[in-house]
Amino acid sequence: MWKLKEIVVGSSEDPNDIKVSAKSGKELRTSLTKLIRSDHPDVKAIKYLAARNWKAMDSYKMFINSLDFFGEEIHTQVRVEGERSLDINHLKQSEALYYERCNDGRLILYIWACRGYPSKYTADENRKAILNLMNNCYLMLGEHSNVTVVFDMNGLTLANMDMNYLRMMSKMMSDHYPELLNRVLIHDAPWIFNIGVWNVICTFLDPNIKKKIIFTHKDQLKDYIDNKHLPSDLGGLDQFKYKYFPPEDTEAFPTPKDGICNQLEDKREEIFKRFEDSTYSWIQSNSKEDKLKRDEIVDELAAVNAKLYEYEYSHSIYHRMKVIEDYDTINWKAISKN
Repeated sequence: MWKLKEIVVGSSEDPNDIKVSAKSGKELRTSLTKLIRSDHPDVKAIKYLAARNWKAMDSYKMFINSLDFFGEEIHTQVRVEGERSLDINHLKQSEALYYERCNDGRLILYIWACRGYPSKYTADENRKAILNLMNNCYLMLGEHSNVTVVFDMNGLTLANMDMNYLRMMSKMMSDHYPELLNRVLIHDAPWIFNIGVWNVICTFLDPNIKKKIIFTHKDQLKDYIDNKHLPSDLGGLDQFKYKYFPPEDTEAFPTPKDGICNQLEDKREEIFKRFEDSTYSWIQSNSKEDKLKRDEIVDELAAVNAKLYEYEYSHSIYHRMKVIEDYDTINWKAISKN
């Protein structure tokens, strides 16, 4: 896995208790391709290292756990069926939406806390909703690999709070989506949250996530988001109101596998093997030429994964709103037109 195990063995940490997954190498490789998608593998490795404070052995264990996690059947279901795999009532709450970018150029995820009622759903139903939300952001990230989250806490009541759900979401983000969060803005939190709920959340919140949390009030969101892109219900000028609408019966699932898909999958395997070989060569030589050759292979891998997207992932509401066009061309103005 990009030789993370070799990094551990070569580090000052004791490698004797390195976890080995119960899954086969082929199963782990399949999970790995889903995890990488069109990213540079080194970027993924660095995120796992950063999430565990650059402790190689801890990062390796975390990485293997993620490969197990992304290899579970529930991921395949959400990836292939998309929103159809979720409870429609969950989606109709319209509690979360990716929309526009913050002043740093990061994708923004708005979460309206008063619209969510996680206790109404099973743990698996809530888990599917989170997985679908995470899948949706990938094509919209742009040049940045992390997002800014805005929790609108206006109207929050105890009925919207479920500690088991928050604990699950926190663990998923910290263990399997490392460094995805740029910052988390908790806006206009009511006294009921500040007095008791926040203290409980802090007991299970990952320190790397906690340090990214900022509490804002009134007009302070404008320090992070341009007023013209900030929704009017948060004090901005953007009049867009989000209301979920489901896919039509005619909306296609991922393209069924065909000869082209098989060729692309074979090519991905071949490219990945070349990437592993080039990694060995680069480690041994530490030459610029080998690094450039390796980066070119990564570009090949990204191009193949982009072509395989239509076979592996269902479209989302962002496709229906015409925000996502082609593979990853993003047009936020399409929302007002549609």
